[in-house]
Amino acid sequence: MITSRNVIFTIIVIAVLSILFAIISFMVSSRHTHLNRDFYGVRGEGYRAVYDLLEKFGVPVERSVIPLSPKNNNDTTFVIWAPQRAFVDLEPAYLKRINTWVINGGNLIVAFPKNDSMDYDRLWGNVVNETRSKVSLLEVLGVEHVRMKVLDKEENSLSKIRKKKMNLDNYEDFRNQFKREPVKFISSPVKREGKWATQLKDVNSIKIPVSNLQVLKLHSAKPESSLTVTRKDGSQHILAASFQNGKGHITVISEPFISQNRVIAQGDNSILTTQLLTSSGNRIVFDGFYHGLMVRGNPLWLYSLPGYGAVTFALLLLLGFWIWRESLFLGPPLEVKNVSRRNISEYIESMAILFSRGKTINSFYLKTIRDGVLRTMSAELELYPGADSFHNIIHVLSRRDPERCKQFSKSIAEIDSLLAMGKKCNKRMTVSAVRKVINCL
Repeated sequence: MITSRNVIFTIIVIAVLSILFAIISFMVSSRHTHLNRDFYGVRGEGYRAVYDLLEKFGVPVERSVIPLSPKNNNDTTFVIWAPQRAFVDLEPAYLKRINTWVINGGNLIVAFPKNDSMDYDRLWGNVVNETRSKVSLLEVLGVEHVRMKVLDKEENSLSKIRKKKMNLDNYEDFRNQFKREPVKFISSPVKREGKWATQLKDVNSIKIPVSNLQVLKLHSAKPESSLTVTRKDGSQHILAASFQNGKGHITVISEPFISQNRVIAQGDNSILTTQLLTSSGNRIVFDGFYHGLMVRGNPLWLYSLPGYGAVTFALLLLLGFWIWRESLFLGPPLEVKNVSRRNISEYIESMAILFSRGKTINSFYLKTIRDGVLRTMSAELELYPGADSFHNIIHVLSRRDPERCKQFSKSIAEIDSLLAMGKKCNKRMTVSAVRKVINCL
C-alpha cells in the first residue's frame, strides 16, 4: 500500500544506497588504466618500478597520500609525477603552498601530465569544467613563459567518435573504439646542457614515444640545465629543464612516459630517472594526492564536490523527519510488576519431584537417557542427520573402536531389557544401567 511513510522510506533507502555506492567506487582501487598511473600502479602505465628501483638502491623514498606541508624542511625532494588534471584544477591551493616552500629553498620535480580529454571527461565530466582553474600548473609553481607541446598528436577514441559520428548501436563496436593501441617507442640520443652535462654523463640514449611526444617550449625562460632529445627526422626538442625559483629549484619533465613500467628498463631511461630524482641527494617523497589516492582513502573528500553535500543534507533532513514520524512519545510510567521469588533451579527441582511420583518413572528415565546417548554418539561419530539409530552407530563404532562398541552394545541391551520389564524395573536397576551407558561416552 502506498502511503506517505512508505514513500519517505523508499526515498531514504535510494539516497543511502546512492551515496554508499559512490563512496565505495572512490575507496576501491579502480581497474581503469588512468587510475593506475601512480607509484602504486604495477601495470604498464604505472610507475611502481621507479619506486622499487630507488628503494633497492637504498635511497630514502616514500609515498605521500595527504597534502604535504614541508614548511622549512629543505632536505626533501618532492615529486609530483603526472598528476591527474582534475585534482590540479580543483585543488590549486596545495600547489601554492609547495611553491612557497620551493622559494624558501625546496627542491621540486614535476612531470607534466598530458591533456587526455577522454580520461579527463570520463572521470569528472562537467564538474571539473565548471570549476577549472585558468592558470596553468607551471604558472602556479612559479615557472613562467614555459608551455607544453604535443608532437604528432593522435586523436583519442572519444574525439574520433564525435567527429566521424560512428554508428555504435552494436556494443562490441562501441567497446572496440575505446581500446588503447600499444605505444610504439624509438631510441633517441640526448644532449645535456648546464649542470646536467656532468650529472647525467651516463645518459646517452633513451626511449621516447614515436607519436604524442610532449616537449617543452621555452619562450623567454632561461633554464639552468636542460635535456634535449633528437627525433628520427633530426628535429631537436627539450624534454626536461631545471629552473631557479627563489632559493630553490624546480625540475620540469615534459614526458612522464620515459619512466613508466613498460619502458623504464629500455635504453638509459632508468639511469636518467634515478639521476634526476637523486641529483640533490635528499630524501624523496612522491605525491599521491594528485593521483586521487586520498579520495579513495577518505570518502569525506566527496563533500567538497558540488551535489554531494546537498544530497547528504537532504538525506539527513528526510531521515530526521522519518524518525520524528515513527518515534514513540513517552506517556505515564507503567505499573511495576511483582517479580516471582522462584528461580529456574527451584522449577527444575519441583518438576523432578513431580516426575518421580509416577509409576513408570524408571522407564521414562531409561528411554530419555537412551535417546540422548544415541544422539550424542551420532554427533561424535559425525553421522548425517536422522542416522542416530542403534544399528547405524554400532556399524560405524565397530570399525573405529571395537572394544568400546562391545561395551556400548551391552549397555544399550541392558536398558532395552529393563524397558521390556515395565513396572518391575526398580530404581536400583535403573541407576546401574544409566551409569554403564554413560561410561561409554
